[in-house]
Amino acid sequence: MDDGEIRSNALTMARRALTILEEQAAGYTALTIPVHLQLELEEKRREVTELEARIAQGTQPIQQSTPATLRSCLDRLDDVEIETLCMDHFPQVYDKFSRGLRRDEKINLLLDHCRRHHDAAARLADLLSATGVIATPPTQPQPASAEARGDSKPAAFQPPTGPIRERWALLVGVDYYVDPSFANLRFCVNDVLALQTALEAAGYTVIALHDAAPDEHLLPTRDNVEAELARICKAAGRDDLVWVHFSCHGKLVEGQPVLITREMREPTLARKAMPLAEVERELRSSPARRRILTLDACHTGVEIGRDLADPEFIRNAYELAEGFALLAASTSQQVAQEWATKEHGVFTYFLLEGVSGKADRSDKGFVTVNDLVTYTLDGLRRWNVTHSGVLQEPTARVEGLGDMILAELREAG
Repeated sequence: MDDGEIRSNALTMARRALTILEEQAAGYTALTIPVHLQLELEEKRREVTELEARIAQGTQPIQQSTPATLRSCLDRLDDVEIETLCMDHFPQVYDKFSRGLRRDEKINLLLDHCRRHHDAAARLADLLSATGVIATPPTQPQPASAEARGDSKPAAFQPPTGPIRERWALLVGVDYYVDPSFANLRFCVNDVLALQTALEAAGYTVIALHDAAPDEHLLPTRDNVEAELARICKAAGRDDLVWVHFSCHGKLVEGQPVLITREMREPTLARKAMPLAEVERELRSSPARRRILTLDACHTGVEIGRDLADPEFIRNAYELAEGFALLAASTSQQVAQEWATKEHGVFTYFLLEGVSGKADRSDKGFVTVNDLVTYTLDGLRRWNVTHSGVLQEPTARVEGLGDMILAELREAG
């Protein structure tokens, strides 16, 4: 299969995907279409347009795509660039990387994967071509480049997403509510304070909003949450990670999952509660390519726990969460328990243990999203057995970003 056939097949698949998305969107009005569906439509339309343009222009096939040529081009990349390339575009290969693996061994794994998967070889060639490591022959004579004239140095390879540079976290914990319609909780502030300590030790810049905050602008009100979320999302760069965590009441209002901050009143909840869609929208506006949202949230009025009894709350939250990782304390049918002897939510307790290093069971030197999901799930299963069989299992959904690194333990140490 030549390069033209590859692009033609890619265009066919993209058009099919676009048709499916347009059929889904037809069930909504312009005002009610979900944010994630609108973004997918825009991205898929852009992909179809670009493929049509490349085919119409008769783009020349890449000449240098043999294994030997690919190896020669990969040899021009340093270790970090090889690792980033695999993490972003060849996760099956990246998963095989272990601590201490040499750069040439990583290249061998990537080329072996490309030998067994023709589409991967074509994708690698396209990526290297797009970054200038492989030059595609011009269709018409071109003037001498600045490099050829000696005017400047060759452009360095710029991976689509580089290693994580900075980690940012916004933590929100609410124990006390102005409106007596919402039962006060016991350990949400403890959750946030302990998570703040753990994340700061892992190198995060942390903003913590909670009832015991010393300054009024750090109290967990909707205005403060919105302001600090906007500030942290704007500060983050492309290669950064943004983690947002809520320990508070959660509820489904008019079919939409919302989070309830301390000043909310029941009669005006529909207008003033904080929709998860807004949190998602703000996260998507950030240049950061790695975003994670964790919810140790509740419904209302259950003294012993953080009740997610509303069966649509988490399901709707997941539907709105495409494009970043979302972890929640329990399924939509379960209660998110509090652990009195530990003075934490059960979910956040194991979250804390995991991010502090216990989730790194393979001794990689870092903790990923999948590590944290596995560790928290196992911890809650053990807790279920030792606490009268009360069932609570975390739920997770990760889309579009792969297995993000949450904490570098070697840096923390």
